[in-house]
Amino acid sequence: MKWFENYESYDIPPDDKNVIRRINATLASEKEKILEELTEKYSQRDTKFNAIITLGIGDGKDYSYLNEHPIFKSILLRTGKDKGSSLFSMGGWVSLYR
Repeated sequence: MKWFENYESYDIPPDDKNVIRRINATLASEKEKILEELTEKYSQRDTKFNAIITLGIGDGKDYSYLNEHPIFKSILLRTGKDKGSSLFSMGGWVSLYR
């Protein structure tokens, strides 16, 4: 995943870079297992419906989603602004990415 591979170029504190580096290392080492589980789960979905895939980050006891970590919101806003379109509505911003 490019987000996690390109962390050195991000203008973020060293501690945040270290978090992303560790996540990238875990994703790389667990790639086959993740793909197998993803394929299995996706094949079990009702084909009349689409699926949303998200990434949970855990420590073995608990997990959270990317949007719960301010660092990822910051990275998304910085890296995504040139890759997509933003729309504003009464409820807030919506960003569409290619």
